[in-house]
Amino acid sequence: MLSLVIALTLSADVARTPVGVAPTSRRPGVEKLGPKVAARVAELLISESIDPVLDVTTTGQRLKKAGIADPTTCAAGQQCALRLAALLGPHAVLVSVDVSKFGPSLDIRVEALAADATTPIASADLSVDAAKWKELSNSSLMAFAKELKTKLVVKSEPPPPPLVVDKPVEPVLTPKDPEPAPQVVTAPSRRPVGIGLAVGAGVAAVVAGVLLVAALGDKATFDASLISTDDGRRLSSLPPMQGALLTQSLNVKLTGALVAGLVALAAGGASVPFFLPQSN
Repeated sequence: MLSLVIALTLSADVARTPVGVAPTSRRPGVEKLGPKVAARVAELLISESIDPVLDVTTTGQRLKKAGIADPTTCAAGQQCALRLAALLGPHAVLVSVDVSKFGPSLDIRVEALAADATTPIASADLSVDAAKWKELSNSSLMAFAKELKTKLVVKSEPPPPPLVVDKPVEPVLTPKDPEPAPQVVTAPSRRPVGIGLAVGAGVAAVVAGVLLVAALGDKATFDASLISTDDGRRLSSLPPMQGALLTQSLNVKLTGALVAGLVALAAGGASVPFFLPQSN
């Protein structure tokens, strides 16, 4: 059972969620168009069955709760947008929307910045007629949504198998005429059993630590989704199914961490007598 917990913990895929959308610049002449383009991007992400997607209003509320009153102060900077993504969650994605206008043309730059990556995981650049931007940008923005969808699950590579090294055999040298020595009957060493228990305790402690860190990540994601209502309650902005799955994952990981911790304590305590000197 312990080996199964380790395998599931090390090989689990990482889901990049939630996906927030926000205008990250405020350029002259397009102050009102920026939020509209960002809202259109959020609509296309939802139509591509990406879940959960935080619309412009919800993303702004989350960032404001984290201390960022206006994401447009990033001035379309990548490093600033990456920091905003990290504020949404340890595996969150922020879709940064930058809109500028040159004459009759509207230039749109869209980048998806993941909190666990240093460069954009998807991007799109387009220049369209400002009067018909919604119709003319639809195909390019839809292609961006499809590309982003393929980058929202990060496959974890399985760990390499442990290297097995044969223990060298030392040659036994005997004298030509050995003297007969009295046979001394000694009790078999119990140290290998103690070493096995100590190793098991160490592995269980590592598993407990990994599961606890993963549980804290889920809790941070859930806490980030809490929004205060007018009547003073704190409700999650996540969809009901997403919230239930996140809560279930948190409980499973906490239970696994507790079980692994108890195994570590039991195995560690049981190994102590095997290292004590044996009485004759």
